[in-house]
Amino acid sequence: GLVNAHPPVELTGLVGRFPPAPFHDWVKGVMEVRRQGGEYSGWSLEGARRLLADGTTCAGDFATGEWSLEALRMAGLRGVAYGEFTGPRPEQAGKVLEKAGAWAYGPGPRGLAPHAPYSVSEPLMRGMARVAADTRIPLAVHASELEEEGDLLGGAGGPVRYLEACGVLGPRTLAVHANYLEEDEIRILARSGTSVAFCPGSHAFFGHRDHPLPRLLEAGVNAALGTDSLASNDAISMRREMRRCAEAFPDLPVSRIMEMATIGGARALGLAHEVGSLEIGKAADLVALEALSVEGVVRNEPKVLGVWREGKAA
Repeated sequence: GLVNAHPPVELTGLVGRFPPAPFHDWVKGVMEVRRQGGEYSGWSLEGARRLLADGTTCAGDFATGEWSLEALRMAGLRGVAYGEFTGPRPEQAGKVLEKAGAWAYGPGPRGLAPHAPYSVSEPLMRGMARVAADTRIPLAVHASELEEEGDLLGGAGGPVRYLEACGVLGPRTLAVHANYLEEDEIRILARSGTSVAFCPGSHAFFGHRDHPLPRLLEAGVNAALGTDSLASNDAISMRREMRRCAEAFPDLPVSRIMEMATIGGARALGLAHEVGSLEIGKAADLVALEALSVEGVVRNEPKVLGVWREGKAA
């Protein structure tokens, strides 16, 4: 089956709500939705079902509540539910860390997601990294999503350098987006074993410049594909993201893009021992697509013919 490394399904109800726009304009609208509250439980289940129908059998969801775990379970999806936390003011860190700790120690396939370097204070960022290490659960963070992210950190340097200093990076960490990277930041990601999730549809939605994906792959960074939510994409379809990735990088071998949508995503979520490739001992999470070759799968957004979870029709 396909692995969607970043499909925040709790925002599924925002499909078509926002037109393509600069990030700062878009985020104001999303923050207003957050203030008003949403039908997150129902939206999460609808999003999870859309993922499965599209051929995704494993996902790395970001969520602000327990509804993510329930949606993954009810839809029959494997994956990690990353509890997302924010707190830009240092004095908030203690209270937010209590909530993050409660999340981390709960049952289910959980991870922690300090939202982003600009929305999480340094004490909170360091604290969440410690909680994840103590509980041995995976971390994920929006990193270098914005060109001006380094400026927002003041004297802390680039976002990747900052995250390294906070103890966030490592083999169990997923850096989402990574749109703007200096060469030394790419080396840091490679050296630390941190994975990156490239979200082609969302990247185009915000009009970001060319993604550093080829440089990341050349440096040996494990790369995955994600859709982001329907608040910044027209579908949460890995078939579409593979096609978009191929269109954005025509010189990238289709086999490499297929890896990003399968075993690369599994590695990014810490689930490569269970899924991501057809091997004896792994779960039989499968999708059948109407295509005759890897080229056809990646470039043509082929029809889904069937999806199986642990060998049983989903």
